[in-house]
Amino acid sequence: MTDELRPIRRIVTGHDLHGRSSIVEDGSSPAGRLVPERPGYRVTNIWRTLESPTAIDALERMVNHQGVAPPVKGLVCARAMC
Repeated sequence: MTDELRPIRRIVTGHDLHGRSSIVEDGSSPAGRLVPERPGYRVTNIWRTLESPTAIDALERMVNHQGVAPPVKGLVCARAMC
């Protein structure tokens, strides 16, 4: 079943040089992983902030996140699939 799990699509929006809304990124999340101890299970981190409130243009460093718990003053948005 693990091979049948499709990647989670992540769409990141932002603003272009003229201040208009735009799509900055559209594709698979770079922070998905399979859990060998749980066949058929995958968890995908979609976004992370290091503090709250956070600047709208803060750099995203979700790939560096370890574990399940969010940073002390931040958040992690994730999706688990079986």
